[in-house]
Amino acid sequence: MNRLSITRVLLTFLLVVPHAQSAYAETASAELMIIAGSDNAALLAQDTRFDPRLQLQSSLQFGVGVHFVSGFEFAGGIGVVRAIPTSPAVGYSYAGWTGRTTWSRIGYVRPGRSPLGVQFSAYGVLAGYDATYLLSFFPILELAPTLQIPLTRGAVVSVELPIGWEIRRDLGLKIGEAFVLPGAIYLGLSAELRLSVSRATEQNGKEQRRII
Repeated sequence: MNRLSITRVLLTFLLVVPHAQSAYAETASAELMIIAGSDNAALLAQDTRFDPRLQLQSSLQFGVGVHFVSGFEFAGGIGVVRAIPTSPAVGYSYAGWTGRTTWSRIGYVRPGRSPLGVQFSAYGVLAGYDATYLLSFFPILELAPTLQIPLTRGAVVSVELPIGWEIRRDLGLKIGEAFVLPGAIYLGLSAELRLSVSRATEQNGKEQRRII
């Protein structure tokens, strides 16, 4: 290949690649996010031989996600959760535990209309109980309405009110005299910071609108 041919190839590359990148940026339908959040909840714990007690638990979560201009988002990551033991003042207590978690979720926020949304999450928890070598694995299912508050460019705070169900063998919520719901139910308050790694845009005729 002579010098003229090499020069033509280089010029073509320099002209076409930036144009392709620009075209992709203008039509990208999703943005990548880095996610960090915390959660505090009150769990209604009950061994069916005893009365239920409220057990406080908190967690930290980290992950990555994808948010689409249609309003849907998918995310996943890891975390740690801590449940403190209940007081033994009434003659018995529920043990504290620390768990390592993996999680995934799907969410939806109506684009351009309202900051309100909803998300559904699933967790896998490997928990170790205080002062023992006992380990237990259990799943958690969680549904949460959300309120998203834009901050600076590319940053959003999401406030959530999760309602969760820990599907555990050691606990069960007794309803009436005959029915027992396995596991435990909790209600919490969460806050999450989302930082956009890449920006999504939506093309509408000649007008573009950036989606946070």
